[in-house]
Amino acid sequence: MKKTSIKNWLILLIAQLIFFSILCGVYNLLLNWVGWQISPPFLFKYAVSDTATDVNTLISRTAVTKTEELALLWVRSDLSIPRGAPTSDGRPTFKVDMAATDGVLCFIQSIDGSIFTEVAAIDVSDGQTVLWQGTDIASPVILEAHSGVVYVGGNGNVGAYHIQTGEKIWSRAFLFQRNIDHLRSVDGLVYVKTVGTTQYLLHADTGKKAKLSSKAFNPIYFQNKSMINEVEFGLGPRQIYARNILTNEILWQGDGISNAIVTNDVVYLITGDTQELFLIGLNPQSSQPVMLVAFEPTLSTLYAYTPHRLALDEDRGILYVFLGDSNQLFAFKILDYPVPNQ
Repeated sequence: MKKTSIKNWLILLIAQLIFFSILCGVYNLLLNWVGWQISPPFLFKYAVSDTATDVNTLISRTAVTKTEELALLWVRSDLSIPRGAPTSDGRPTFKVDMAATDGVLCFIQSIDGSIFTEVAAIDVSDGQTVLWQGTDIASPVILEAHSGVVYVGGNGNVGAYHIQTGEKIWSRAFLFQRNIDHLRSVDGLVYVKTVGTTQYLLHADTGKKAKLSSKAFNPIYFQNKSMINEVEFGLGPRQIYARNILTNEILWQGDGISNAIVTNDVVYLITGDTQELFLIGLNPQSSQPVMLVAFEPTLSTLYAYTPHRLALDEDRGILYVFLGDSNQLFAFKILDYPVPNQ
């Protein structure tokens, strides 16, 4: 009698676990279908001016280079950027993320103007040639690219794909988790963090879990930060700074209205106000300007959260600039960039 009771109890427990797993799976599918996942920190919000009610009516800008460090390759203004939830006063918002490597730029686009999203990959040579579209990650929200591979984060899952072809290398799901809101690939490891602050460390080549005892592991990459030698950089958009980790001295800090891209020689970011809008390059140690691009004309009415976004192709030395309040994508060649293996 006692054995029968234990057996029945175990069967009931297993049945409850299976039911709960199925319920969570249905819940995640519904979130993907409805499309109102929580926006990750990298997906900056933007509200249009009082007179602009649609992305197609936005102002068109030109890039005026003030220094000789960059050369403009091309500009696109027809990207289908997915809309987010409207602001409290009813103005539309747009979500954007992009990543580049090996001469290919990937960005998240809206499917036929709907709430559904997918990854699109374009060739840097002309900015128009679509190499591939779509992955098996439903409703992608965040991208990372490194060494010929693009990593795609969605609703509780992550995948790795060859950036030239879109061919899947690996993908994995995290049970009972929601959106991936942080994704970094550094030194053979992929750092993943979900909206609920759960962290995962994966091997970049297989997607299998890596140990925190790995020699290449650095917990700083679970945050929106970067490290060069003994200097830690906050990558914004609001907290952009350089700090010496040995002395804890803040070398410099400032405001930006985009994420920051940090290299050994330059820190790139977008800054400005309602009167001016600039892409600037700063010396990583002193924050002295070493490069400047002005975008003209500027809008007379800007709101606090604009989805300006930067991405760097480290393999080709191409800097991509997306302006969220004009829906324009600029591609710049960084002159004298130390391209690897060349």
